[in-house]
Amino acid sequence: NAALKQNFVRRLVRGRFASVAEVEESFADFGIVPYSPYYAVFIVYVEGSPASASDHHAGHRLASFIVASAIEAIIERRHRGLVTEVDDMLACVVNLRLLAATEWNRDIDTIVDESRRQLAEGFGLDSTVGVSTIHGDLASVPECYQEALDALEHNIATMAARWPGTTLRPHAKCFKSTVFGSWLADAGHTAFCCATI
Repeated sequence: NAALKQNFVRRLVRGRFASVAEVEESFADFGIVPYSPYYAVFIVYVEGSPASASDHHAGHRLASFIVASAIEAIIERRHRGLVTEVDDMLACVVNLRLLAATEWNRDIDTIVDESRRQLAEGFGLDSTVGVSTIHGDLASVPECYQEALDALEHNIATMAARWPGTTLRPHAKCFKSTVFGSWLADAGHTAFCCATI
């Protein structure tokens, strides 16, 4: 069941398992066979929603599922991928095949670039991304997730430094997330746009 698998991945990145053995048992239950003990996480914050999706909850859920499936397919070309929505963002767990470390870094960059390009060209969506470093064990996936969140926040802070105060007025319709909006406000954005209510 896709919903159960997404819940499993959400719990994995948040570190809500008692032991690695419990995670490995869940892998077996979902037919997930890891390629190696090496993992990285990248987070994609999708700005807005696809034009084909309605603003209703069901439309958002469908759009999120389609985008997550597209990113997972990109990862699966060379590595094992698990993607789920967490706090209005997509958490993408990459289990790396056994390759040279330089290939891993290049592959992750390619996966992120292809994912962003697919979102832009295929769905008309902009995105902001944060990427973790590569870790050598399954137990470190929550740490990877936190690193990716930190990188995403850094990217937001960099944007705020480049366009401070009211120079950039992010449109609330783009991010539709109080979490992301508060990150922008915390980074120093003092003005936002929104539609007439």
